Amino acid sequence: MSNQRIRPWAIALVLVILLSSIAACGGGNPLLGKWEDEDGMMIEFKDDNTFTIGAMEMVLIEGTYTVSGSKVTLSAPDEDEDMVANFAVSGDTLTLTDPDSGEVLEFTLVK
Repeated sequence: MSNQRIRPWAIALVLVILLSSIAACGGGNPLLGKWEDEDGMMIEFKDDNTFTIGAMEMVLIEGTYTVSGSKVTLSAPDEDEDMVANFAVSGDTLTLTDPDSGEVLEFTLVK
């Protein structure tokens, strides 16, 4: 077997290992999971880009979401307009800030 035939496979193997390492370093969606505020309001972000908002095991709003940088946009068929918030995740705390009013909501990750 010549070096010419081995080289493309070696490069491909190195790329697969490198990309796997990058993916394992936490480049995923920081919003994923179920979050609860101090009043019992829950918001859950799922990996299929759907979300639910509820309280006391009742779903009040459900729809889809998109993330762009540190902004999340929630779209629900029963709502007149999309909900947009800036977000930050620090440890087990999710902070959502209304970009217009500055209102801040804080949630804790449910384990």
